[in-house]
Amino acid sequence: KQKISIEDGHLPALIDLFQQMRNLKLPSDRLLLRCDFRATYAKLIAKYFSHGEKDIPVETARNYFVEKRGDVPSKGTEIDPSMKIFQIAPK
Repeated sequence: KQKISIEDGHLPALIDLFQQMRNLKLPSDRLLLRCDFRATYAKLIAKYFSHGEKDIPVETARNYFVEKRGDVPSKGTEIDPSMKIFQIAPK
């Protein structure tokens, strides 16, 4: 198996990029990506990425994709602001 390797310690930076992509809108105001289940992103990350040369358990990735009440996650892992090092912006 070959996976895309994430630099050790930077899994939250990749998760942040996926979270940003989930919110991207097209000029028609429709979402670019549509997925009814947040677990799908966790499964994608666990299947195709490794972190520090180790597999990423799907449960670890799933912790970043939890339901939110307002802007506060009801449970799970929040991304530290220092790991939000990239910003996806429309052209």
